[in-house]
Amino acid sequence: MTPDQTARSIVAGLQDAVDAHDPDAMAARFAPGAVLVGSAGYSAGDSAVRRYLEGVATIGLLHWHLERYDVFLSTPDVLGFAAEGEIEWRDAEDASRDPFRLTIVAVPDGQDWRIQHFHGSMRSD
Repeated sequence: MTPDQTARSIVAGLQDAVDAHDPDAMAARFAPGAVLVGSAGYSAGDSAVRRYLEGVATIGLLHWHLERYDVFLSTPDVLGFAAEGEIEWRDAEDASRDPFRLTIVAVPDGQDWRIQHFHGSMRSD
């Protein structure tokens, strides 16, 4: 698998867990001691990341439509990449599709990769 394909598969695995509204499956995509930075705040460590993901699980729809991926670091021990596109979301009161970008640093765990660092944000332009 190329680094670009690996990056896309990491996001796809997380998206599958988000689609299932399953905080256990989402948390399993993260490495121990991960850092997650998103719209709802900054979370460092297993319990803080888990709390953030429990909130994500309550959102009616959260889907990334990422067209551009750029791998900036690829070694056997770490993969770093950025992606850009849109985020689509819907909850009980509102829905939107907004410009979005993310950065992920992932580490291998057996046959899979786990997210060590996730930062997602809506673009300001």
